[in-house]
Amino acid sequence: MPKLEVLSFNTITGLSKKTGAPYSMDIAQCVVHGDDGAKSVGEFMFPRDCKPALGFYQAAFGFRVNAGRIEASVLEVHKVSAQPITSQAPRVA
Repeated sequence: MPKLEVLSFNTITGLSKKTGAPYSMDIAQCVVHGDDGAKSVGEFMFPRDCKPALGFYQAAFGFRVNAGRIEASVLEVHKVSAQPITSQAPRVA
């Protein structure tokens, strides 16, 4: 199963333009380590009930319908380890 390595994260906060309610989003800069050794870099938005920390995670996905479109949705995120899988993880600029 692929692992998600969190290298850094940012919390974005603000007020909704529509409702005026405060919001907070945790967006992580990550490397996906595939089972075949392939690595990909990207951003991951953690679910509201999960507080991000540096380290390795695995996620359980499900499906949801949003405005008539079927989307993949993160159901659970589990921290696996704080140790790197390899000693040469790509750096995110």
